[in-house]
Amino acid sequence: MNEFGLLILPALIRGAALCLLGTLLYVLLRRKGPFEGAYAAVATLTAMAGVLALAMSPWPRWELGAAPPRRASVAGGPRAEASVEAVADPSPRSSPATAAPRPGRDDGDSWASGFARAFAGSIRRPDASPGAGWSWAGWASAVYVAGVGGMLLRLALGVGGVGRVVARARRIDDEAMEGLVRSLRGELDIAREVVVYESTEVGTPATVGWIRPALLLPATWRDWGRAERLAVVAHELAHVRRGDYAAGIWAQVCLAVNWPQPLAHWMAGRFRLEQELVADAWGAKLSGGNRPYLHTLARLALGEDRRAMGWPSRAFLPSRGTLTRRIEMLRD
Repeated sequence: MNEFGLLILPALIRGAALCLLGTLLYVLLRRKGPFEGAYAAVATLTAMAGVLALAMSPWPRWELGAAPPRRASVAGGPRAEASVEAVADPSPRSSPATAAPRPGRDDGDSWASGFARAFAGSIRRPDASPGAGWSWAGWASAVYVAGVGGMLLRLALGVGGVGRVVARARRIDDEAMEGLVRSLRGELDIAREVVVYESTEVGTPATVGWIRPALLLPATWRDWGRAERLAVVAHELAHVRRGDYAAGIWAQVCLAVNWPQPLAHWMAGRFRLEQELVADAWGAKLSGGNRPYLHTLARLALGEDRRAMGWPSRAFLPSRGTLTRRIEMLRD
């Protein structure tokens, strides 16, 4: 664990420097629009995760295989060749009856086993004694591993919680809503089927799933007018078109391995907001323009259900006040 800490701590420092550069890039690109801001945010999180992956990777220190020793051609006949072989291989030769199998690599060894041995050697110092206690690097790496495990556990619980919400939801059997979804799917060139559900556990509309996306609507959707339905469905289908659910999971994985970095948490939050603003841009385009769309969002915010979502599911479903924040951003 000490050796692992000596690897991971410098990688976290390099990731912090990279996050500072990514934040500057995000601020510059964000001025062009939410599209560029979202790409800058997720690229920064991905690069930070890549720095950690490269720090723990044995490449290019591992070797695919050991090349057989080359025999030099020396004039002098068989006696000279035998002396050259003896110099090239000074190890004593044993008889076939007493020869023990070599514990390391043999002729049938694969590159995968060589990779695994090189990886183990890259995180273990040759001079480290087995009974040595943990140093500060060992305790720091233990805290880091525990934090990563907690973040990934939260992510898994969130995905499972969203799945249970969908399983408990009721599929909407409304001809007008189904026709609206089909029409907007054609506008956005979405080939996958999108099923619309009604759930009493969500206070605002949400889109979950990637392979089989589902649109979750609150129980108050029947009180919406045509403008509200058009704006909501266009916004949520824009998330489906862009694959935002899968991108959000990837951003959470990158955040989990960079959880000690405060800027990484801020960047993940900005990425979620930029995803919403990009979907708002598509929704406004499909529902009559920016000003009508903004007025529609304001009416939806007035009737928003303020119930709080369960803790693990907050990373995948819109939190309380998200709609109000989007309105403020769009208005500015």
